[in-house]
Amino acid sequence: MDLPLTRTVAPLLTWLPEVDSTNAWLSQRVREAHPDSPVPDRFVVATDTQTSGRGRLDRAWTAPARTSLAVSALRRARRADAALALLPLTAGSAVAAALRPLLPSHSVTVKWPNDVHVDGLKVCGILCELTADGGVIIGVGINLTLTAAELPVPTATSLALQDAVSTSVDTVLSATLSELWAQTTELLDADTPQRIEAIVDRARRDSATLGRRVSTHLPDGSVITGVARTLDTGGRLVIERADGGGMLTVSAGDVIHLR
Repeated sequence: MDLPLTRTVAPLLTWLPEVDSTNAWLSQRVREAHPDSPVPDRFVVATDTQTSGRGRLDRAWTAPARTSLAVSALRRARRADAALALLPLTAGSAVAAALRPLLPSHSVTVKWPNDVHVDGLKVCGILCELTADGGVIIGVGINLTLTAAELPVPTATSLALQDAVSTSVDTVLSATLSELWAQTTELLDADTPQRIEAIVDRARRDSATLGRRVSTHLPDGSVITGVARTLDTGGRLVIERADGGGMLTVSAGDVIHLR
């Protein structure tokens, strides 16, 4: 596929006509690389036909051929620190920023931790995974041209259904990678608490979850209901419990927005 805009942003792009999973493909490439020649920072693989995609909590993510964009980008930190834990949150903000100019009459927000919503409907999912050699793969799946009948769930949408300015693969991919590079580099370069706080504050502004009543399904099987109050400096969701049990800080879980 001819992707002139994207190749100026991501010279290390590999476009695949079809693949089972871009995250799995890139992870395998990292594992198989020679230690003296690792896969470089900002290496990208993308496709418009992914047959066995995965989302958070190992959920299947599939769409008809050529109706969505799946992209996986490798980032390598220059140092190992707590900022890495904020990459998923930062990726959500980056994709939201990339899509807003394409949806000028809509609200583009992030459901914690990093599902991107348009007017409350999910248009994008993100899955970040550590690689065997200490890198991070940021996997992004964006619904481009799915019809209403093709949506996997009634709470999803596509750019086409929201009358986006463009659903072009090149336009969406180049905008997404531009924002990913900018915001993740800002995070990886953040060397003071003040710079980290500024990044988390942006995620707070982008959030569709804060201030909402939520039901949170935790990894241990318990379910907590309450009001999402804020994100702490590590990007964790702070919930005021409805049962009077005070504040609960959640680092992992499935959050459902309640009416």
